[in-house]
Amino acid sequence: MRSMLTLGLVFVSSFVGPVALGAYTPLNLSGTDTFTLTELRPVATLSGSATLNLIDPGQINCGWDSVTRGFTTINDSSTLNMSGGSVTSGAYRGLIFNDNSTFNFSGGLISADQAAQLYGTSRMSFTAGLITGHGGVELFENSSIVMTGGEISSDSPDHLHGIRSYDNSTVNITGSTNPIIIDLVESRGDSIYVANNITARSRNGAASFDNSHLTLIDAVFTDVNGLAIANGSSLMDISGLVTSGGIQARDSAKITITNSQLIRLEAWNSAEIEIFGYGFSASAGLTLDAGRLYGEGILSGTWSNGSDLMFDVIVGDDSFIHVAPEPGTLAMLAIGAAAGIRRRRK
Repeated sequence: MRSMLTLGLVFVSSFVGPVALGAYTPLNLSGTDTFTLTELRPVATLSGSATLNLIDPGQINCGWDSVTRGFTTINDSSTLNMSGGSVTSGAYRGLIFNDNSTFNFSGGLISADQAAQLYGTSRMSFTAGLITGHGGVELFENSSIVMTGGEISSDSPDHLHGIRSYDNSTVNITGSTNPIIIDLVESRGDSIYVANNITARSRNGAASFDNSHLTLIDAVFTDVNGLAIANGSSLMDISGLVTSGGIQARDSAKITITNSQLIRLEAWNSAEIEIFGYGFSASAGLTLDAGRLYGEGILSGTWSNGSDLMFDVIVGDDSFIHVAPEPGTLAMLAIGAAAGIRRRRK
């Protein structure tokens, strides 16, 4: 039988403001318990399909001191619904989700060195709210996140974080009317990552590693040197990127690029880059031969959407940069060629 517990507020005076009497009592839920938190608690532990609803003015403060030491864990298919209130932590981690647990974040504030970590096919839905502090969200072990609103923004320029994926995890970020604000996007370890309509603030705005696959669509990098970097054997597909920095592929990574604004493009250590557009020409030491670029210089031409392209290119030893028509353009050329053949036959 599901039990419903609702805890009211009782306040006492304090130099840090009103504090509930339960402020130093950890919250433990198990079984099918459902609890609505409207006061201050140091930590919470959920297990056995329990549900915690965090609303204003509820607080979980996992401070790293002798009283409130610890972090909040959500285990065993349990659920945290956060529509208001706050989770703060002076510890390394704030929220940890294990074993098919669920986090629905639709409002409020999370501030921690590491805001949330998801393990064991856990899931996160992020529609509104703010994650700040020195860390963002990390996904492991086939976990997933869908982000359609909200913001991940560090309070320190030296600790910019966003969403990192590992171990076959899945990330889907999609901004609608307004772009999603996030410090960086990063995929590792066979994960699949899609970021659509975002604004990234970090110098390394997007990075892929290992065998992961990162798709970047309509992204804006605000750092003056903002980079998209593919490493290892990862794949990165880029469309509509705007950056005053550049794009790099390293260590057997592969990148495809179309309809973007950038300053420089580099390929190193057996990496491969394919650029989709038409009317390409190479100058200032760069050579274009049979669709392949060699050396270092300037590439100019036209993207498939009709906008001009011009940026510096460096092709390192054993690396490849190719230019080619967009797949749709190739199809139109094939149709045109077929029509020409028919006319000649007539």
